[in-house]
Amino acid sequence: MNADNAQLRAEMTKELRSARNALIVVGILMVVFDVLLIQILQRDAWDSTTRNIALSLDVFILGVFLGLAYYVPRKPRLCLTTGLIFFWAIQLFGAYDDPASLMKGIIVKVLFTLALVKGLQSAGKAQVMKRELERVFE
Repeated sequence: MNADNAQLRAEMTKELRSARNALIVVGILMVVFDVLLIQILQRDAWDSTTRNIALSLDVFILGVFLGLAYYVPRKPRLCLTTGLIFFWAIQLFGAYDDPASLMKGIIVKVLFTLALVKGLQSAGKAQVMKRELERVFE
């Protein structure tokens, strides 16, 4: 029974790591794409104050995703669900002024969504395993 518990714990750790990595990767890539867009593609379109505000928002967004990743071992489903909602809230907020922006970069948005959904699935598996382990130690 002890070997089964160790194997279950190892699987749970693997699923939690996968969920955490989804949040970290999506957060970092969102910021990298945004910084590239701001610094390279729209450099002349925005003044320095607007760029600084946008970069500050990027740092905040990265902080949210890293914070969620940090709490994944405690509340995996909640963190991944919050990350997915936060990601799409940002997309919808960006589409407020320009509804066509929802279709711009749609492949990347779909890939980010799929990564977060896969992370959510991993989080669900990890929570089931955690309950099984807690039941064993009752």
